[in-house]
Amino acid sequence: MTACGAAGTSTSGNGGTGGNAGGKAYKIGVDLELTGPSSVWGEPQIHAVEMLVDEVNQKGGINGTPIQLIKYDNQSKETESLVVAKKLVEQDHVLAIIGAGATPTTMPLVPYVTQQKVPMVSVGSGDAIASPASERKWVFKTPVSNQSISKKISEYLKQKGWTRVGFLSVNNAYGESGKSEFEKTAQSYGIQIVSSERFGATDTDMKPQLTSVKNKSPDALVVWAIPPARNGVRRNPPHHRGIEVHQR
Repeated sequence: MTACGAAGTSTSGNGGTGGNAGGKAYKIGVDLELTGPSSVWGEPQIHAVEMLVDEVNQKGGINGTPIQLIKYDNQSKETESLVVAKKLVEQDHVLAIIGAGATPTTMPLVPYVTQQKVPMVSVGSGDAIASPASERKWVFKTPVSNQSISKKISEYLKQKGWTRVGFLSVNNAYGESGKSEFEKTAQSYGIQIVSSERFGATDTDMKPQLTSVKNKSPDALVVWAIPPARNGVRRNPPHHRGIEVHQR
């Protein structure tokens, strides 16, 4: 599993070769957001995977066997992400899947890869991706947990003496996971969430939400989102301290 997760290759989107003269190779599938709102993450992710696989293959592969990367674009869509995963497993017969690259596009895959017993390494950060561990034998993720992020934010807010905060989150599985964890952690640090607002993943105008938060006069604003929605907050600044959380 370590070899599968650490490697990737630069073959074409429909399978490519990447094998040796005998045609043998370890097939690793990639299910990432190469287009759509989350491509801001998917593009650098696929470049990193390709770079690492090229490096491994140039050194002779894994014990002499090269890696064949089979990559598809899930278009930042939850349903398409599951279609891609099924294609990788049932048609391409991959050994493992790298992806999806965000929490919303990963969660639909969890039951499927568990049923199929195919290892999946997600690049999404939602805690529910890999927990509870007893139910996620075939599922792993690379980003730090929302619990750890919430703890660091709460420690920073407490240190600054900012105990009244506003909270804005994207209205999907990633935002919901972050909101749930931050609410629990903030309470243990004596931090009060005076206003909590949500917005769509593709929204770019947050004036209504920011106005609502501003009316509560918080000490700071925590934003749990990714572009393009996050950029809407930047274009409509709330005129007070802000902390951005922008994983996946």
